[in-house]
Amino acid sequence: MEMDFALATTEELWLGEAKSNDSLGDNPKARRREASKLMEGCTLVGAAGLILATAKAQWSATTVEALKSEIAGRQGVGKTVPRVSLLTGLGASPQLARLSG
Repeated sequence: MEMDFALATTEELWLGEAKSNDSLGDNPKARRREASKLMEGCTLVGAAGLILATAKAQWSATTVEALKSEIAGRQGVGKTVPRVSLLTGLGASPQLARLSG
């Protein structure tokens, strides 16, 4: 499991994944697998949150749905769910929006 960046304070750790495009994968299975892997990585190291960053103006609807589905699935079986934030517009007009938590 590999993450592109991390942010730590004295109180919590956030992990992040940066993409130049607006998707976590080329197909639904790949997006679900990547969402699961990223959230599981956060859980394994005790990260409070996950930031997904892109230079695009927004994340694709299919990626957002894959993330929401993974969050709901983890909650449904009592697994830890990190807070998830979406960072868009890198290099132009950055915007941060909370997806969960």
